[in-house]
Amino acid sequence: MDAPIDEPLYGSAARAVGAVLRGEDVALVRPYVAAWERQREREAQRERRIAAALASLGVDYAYGPQGGAA
Repeated sequence: MDAPIDEPLYGSAARAVGAVLRGEDVALVRPYVAAWERQREREAQRERRIAAALASLGVDYAYGPQGGAA
């Protein structure tokens, strides 16, 4: 089973050749990591929306690490 050098091996082809799969080559992500990232993005979006709404009222609202909010 000769594969071109520039083409990565996946799944059974990699096991047949004996190649080691690298983490970058596998599209598997743990569900709790994906859920955590989605939650962080929702929180950041909510903070941006609050800051925009308050800015339209003339209130300065610092969010993120410098503002103390997450």
